[in-house]
Amino acid sequence: MKILKVFFNYILVALVISIPAAIPAMFKNNTIAFYTATIVTICISFSYVYFENKNYKFGLFYLEGFKNKKIILYGMIILLVNQFIFIVLSANGIVAERSRSDLYAEFSGNAFLLYTYFIVIGPIVEEVFFRGIFYKILLSKQEMLNAQNNIFNRKTMFTILVNMILFSFLHKPEGLAWIFFLVGPFVLSISYLKTDNLKVPICLHIFNNLVAALL
Repeated sequence: MKILKVFFNYILVALVISIPAAIPAMFKNNTIAFYTATIVTICISFSYVYFENKNYKFGLFYLEGFKNKKIILYGMIILLVNQFIFIVLSANGIVAERSRSDLYAEFSGNAFLLYTYFIVIGPIVEEVFFRGIFYKILLSKQEMLNAQNNIFNRKTMFTILVNMILFSFLHKPEGLAWIFFLVGPFVLSISYLKTDNLKVPICLHIFNNLVAALL
């Protein structure tokens, strides 16, 4: 029964994390429908997290996780270095990067829509699903608490590895780009599990995408 439960949880996770990509993607060519679908996705995700556990630490003014400045600082440095190396290698043709023109085409040439989704909406939705809901499904409350003190245990690291692969797969990297796309979810997962505050990986994710947009 335990094996079946674990299998069911992973199937559930696979279905849940497909939502951030599936729902907004269906409406990219319609601005109003796109924003409506994205807002609905965010509301559903926040509602799930809140009603699953009313003590869940996502209150607007809950800043406990931000007191762990080392996690935030190290996360920003790693993400910044990762982005810089990726940009340098892609500029020299060593790793493949999606062109800006392809991204504009996906959003019907609407730069505002593209950057709003890329820098703000995308990070919020993805973190709620990939970090918030993902770990709430696959790790118990006690395992989440234990991860704050000792994250390097077998189950937690395996769960982080699955998170990294699924998150990277959603972004469709090619060739060596996989290496750089695995760094992001690793840093974001560690920051969430160590601080128990979803706003920390959300802010780091926004920082990462903002750097990518500026570079």
